[in-house]
Amino acid sequence: MNIVNYGMCALIIGAGLFFLYLMTENKKILTRVQLNLASVAVKEGGGTRNEAVDADGKLHVSRAEATVYDLAAIEENRRDFNTAYADYVRNGQLIALLPLLGILGTVLGLIIGSGSADIERLMSGLGTAMWTTFLGLLFSIVLKFYDAWVIGVLVNAIDADFASKDAIIERQALMQKAAAVRKNKPAEAPK
Repeated sequence: MNIVNYGMCALIIGAGLFFLYLMTENKKILTRVQLNLASVAVKEGGGTRNEAVDADGKLHVSRAEATVYDLAAIEENRRDFNTAYADYVRNGQLIALLPLLGILGTVLGLIIGSGSADIERLMSGLGTAMWTTFLGLLFSIVLKFYDAWVIGVLVNAIDADFASKDAIIERQALMQKAAAVRKNKPAEAPK
């Protein structure tokens, strides 16, 4: 292999390792967001009072507890998540460059090998073509699996956690509005 062959292979390996570094840093940020999001509940309290009379005529009173969330902390985590998600999307797009670099190496290897009657030079050019394609595809496949099975799963878990918390917050807000309406509305006379 000549200097161009080594250069293209080194470029693909370097790009693959750099993209892996970017993805692991992105995973660290997403993991921090997930841990922070899991701890935003401020307190258990509030809830509704339930009364029931059993068969013996005894009154049982219970209070259903409700989780109260720190909305500012949730929004701060959402901003961090959105930034990390943008990086996640960018990294997924960068992975697509690796096969393209492999194809570039293939074309370059064929150019180096063509136009020469020297069999040694022709084989060297074909070697570049095969190795750069192989390395580009190999790094792309490995990084795409890491992207889908590690980071993608983490992104989906965080997104589901946000959806769950948002649903609880929305339900609590509706219950508060309904309670306020009931409290301010005068009782109607039966007809």
